[in-house]
Amino acid sequence: MVWELLDRDGQYINLTPKAPSRTTAGIFAKLPSESHDEFISMLREACDDGLQRRFCVTQSEGPLIKIDIVPLDLEDRTERAALVMLDDSLESDFAFNRFRKMARRNEAILRSSMDGFFVVDSDCRFLEVNDAFCGMTGYSAAELLTTRISDLEVDEHSHGGVPSHTRTGLHHFPAAHRHRDGHVIHLDISINVLYDDGEKILVGFARDVTERIRSEEAMRRLTREQQLILDSAADGIAGLDCEGRFTFLNPAAAKMLNVQAAEVIGRSAHETFFGAESCPADARRPCAICTALKTRKHASSVESSFCRTCGSDIPVEYSVSLMQEGRSTIGAVLVFKDLTEQKRNEEERRTLETQIQQAQKLESLGLLAGGVAHDLNNTLVGVQGNACLALEHTPKNSELHRRLDRIVKACQRASKVVQQMLAYAGHVNCDTSPQDMNQLIVEMMEFMRAVVPKSITLQTKFEHNLPKVEVDTGQFQQVVTNLLINAIEAIGGKPGRISMTTDTVKLQGEDAGRLFSGQEMNPGRYVRLMVTDNGCGMTPETLQRIFEPFFSEKGAGRGLGLAAMRGIVRAHHGGIDVESTYGENTAFSVVFPAISDLAMLKPPPPATPQARKGAVILIVDDESEVRDVVKDMLTTRGMVVLTAKNGLEAIDIFQARADEIDVVLLDMAMPGMNGDEVLRHMFDIRPDARVIVSSGFIEENISAQFGDAQPAGFLYKPFTPDVLMERIGGVLAPDEAGDPIESI
Repeated sequence: MVWELLDRDGQYINLTPKAPSRTTAGIFAKLPSESHDEFISMLREACDDGLQRRFCVTQSEGPLIKIDIVPLDLEDRTERAALVMLDDSLESDFAFNRFRKMARRNEAILRSSMDGFFVVDSDCRFLEVNDAFCGMTGYSAAELLTTRISDLEVDEHSHGGVPSHTRTGLHHFPAAHRHRDGHVIHLDISINVLYDDGEKILVGFARDVTERIRSEEAMRRLTREQQLILDSAADGIAGLDCEGRFTFLNPAAAKMLNVQAAEVIGRSAHETFFGAESCPADARRPCAICTALKTRKHASSVESSFCRTCGSDIPVEYSVSLMQEGRSTIGAVLVFKDLTEQKRNEEERRTLETQIQQAQKLESLGLLAGGVAHDLNNTLVGVQGNACLALEHTPKNSELHRRLDRIVKACQRASKVVQQMLAYAGHVNCDTSPQDMNQLIVEMMEFMRAVVPKSITLQTKFEHNLPKVEVDTGQFQQVVTNLLINAIEAIGGKPGRISMTTDTVKLQGEDAGRLFSGQEMNPGRYVRLMVTDNGCGMTPETLQRIFEPFFSEKGAGRGLGLAAMRGIVRAHHGGIDVESTYGENTAFSVVFPAISDLAMLKPPPPATPQARKGAVILIVDDESEVRDVVKDMLTTRGMVVLTAKNGLEAIDIFQARADEIDVVLLDMAMPGMNGDEVLRHMFDIRPDARVIVSSGFIEENISAQFGDAQPAGFLYKPFTPDVLMERIGGVLAPDEAGDPIESI
């Protein structure tokens, strides 16, 4: 309550002695200026009529003003005065109401805020929380008001119950709290340290950033994964800007180019790869990188060569993909891979395919040669056999005897040609024995030096203590002779050098297949003969054909020399390889399997028993000429002969007369039922049947077809009467041998 004593003009009456009697009333300061005149008028009326009055002022903003005017008669005054009382309690009520309204409003704001709000005391106990904070933590307000904020923290950072980061001032920090259901929530917290009636309180705001942190972590993880993918990629990956300059290079790309990634960032890709500053517009094959960036079109599967800083080039296949941001091109991604290994593998594959094709071609020619040789041998049996029989009945000094002898020798020469054809096909009849390769070559030196022109130097270098090899000496000499003659012809009439060396080599599985492709070489230890000349060399095309029969670069075909030599080596389970540089040199390498000392200890061959007169022989052959001449050979020597023109007829005869037939002379190749089938049927009839297989192929190739049912002997076509009788005598048991049969 405010009161003042005023006169009728609104002047303050001071009753204190020695003070001015009149001053301006202070009550006017509480009234709006526009109300002053109205208040003075009402004050004068009250002083004049002595009646009490109330003056009220209503404001648009602020409290209602009430003033009571009470007239008074003062003893020392001739005129009335008035006691003016202003009730200021309404202003206090207004302030309180305004504060309460503001508090309610603030409370509503805090409770409806999306951010969490909380108040804790100095012991970190919750004093107040809003709904958002309850929603973040999963606890109700009642539950939180009985706990400490430190109880929710995942990592404890408190000292005496008060976290160190909330001691003084304003703080902003991240925190991790445990949700009511157990999972962790991440909060971004702001705390202000205040004092309420002398007590420290902590007023805080919390924002749930769990999803943001998860997104950031997912982004970081994705970035790490993307970086790991780029770092681990085997292909080179590079980022380019719109001008074709490097913006990124992964480790694989840097390794391929032999550079550090930081060295090329900002450099032109075209300049780095191709060593030119620009891509000429008139180039026949313009740079696909520049073209893609210029035309804004992708380029894929482009093969080229990239320069490396070490000066070498690498073959690559690359693609250029444009980077788009909306409709704008912001750069390109270049992906390339090193084709060095692929090119090498392709070259090896082509070489292997060529070798396989060559082997298949030679195998086909070998089959053809074998078939032709077989038919020729059957023909030679008739020619040579009849000539031999005629010689036996012709005086030795007669002209007819000399002509018949020429026929026999011609047949023998023809037989050697057939043997060469079979040798080319790998069907060589080898009479092998352990031999010292060095010794065999030394024994041939006199002959070899005689055929080598004086303009050519023949050098030899032998490895001492070579393991022995199982070879047919005649066929080995033929191989060496062919190699020597081939070297002499390569040098021609000019001065030159021929080198012959021997050594031991050990072939692993991959070496045998790589060096002697298509020759069925087994891993192991081999003795090698190498013949090298510095002649004219051979072109790659010639190298592919040198082992073909009748192939030569010297005009017309020169026969079966190298082709037969390859067959001989193959029949000895060896291999032959040739390397040549056109215009410089040629080197032939021939290897034969080395044999151990134990393998050389073979028992001596048993003595051949003599065939007895009267032995019953069954001849089975589809060639009538062969049957007739063989029958004549045997009957003239006292044998009883039965004949069959095919397998079925032979089985019928053998079934009927198995007990009396001593030996069966069985042709291997017949139409219908083949020789191996006939042999098995005969063994079913009589397990101890003596069967000699006759064929134009060598014994080793024939034996493999019979398996366990092996014949008693083998007769190679063509043969003489003496060889025939020797084979028959060899299969007869010694206790059945009778008087020897003399040649007629």
